Amino acid sequence: MVTVIDKYRRWYDERTKLYNLMARTKRLEKRIENLDADHHPKHQARAMKLMGQHSRLVQEASRLSYTSTRQAVTIGDELANTKIKNYVAIGIGKKEAQKWQAVGLALKGAASHALKKLDAIPKEANNEPR
Repeated sequence: MVTVIDKYRRWYDERTKLYNLMARTKRLEKRIENLDADHHPKHQARAMKLMGQHSRLVQEASRLSYTSTRQAVTIGDELANTKIKNYVAIGIGKKEAQKWQAVGLALKGAASHALKKLDAIPKEANNEPR
């Protein structure tokens, strides 16, 4: 049986992967800047290839960020609204259950706020329907 805590841990692992992907894009940006600074034709060609890779990584990170934030809202809601007796039934003490409820409440609040900000960002001109 998959518990809500297992869902949270799985979500947390996915979020960690997202942060690693974002760090990778930052390192790639620095590498592209360094190659662009050198005006050697081979280096500039390599920088152009890396820009394509960078744009794919950014798109993937953007997609993952949005889906992860949506998942955080639902998981936070589940954690906050799970009754203490249900936590106790799966072998978690009352104090620990209260901590998980607090984590759920905080996660839901932060994710809801982030989701509102993500939804407020206008779509890029090339992605809008005409």
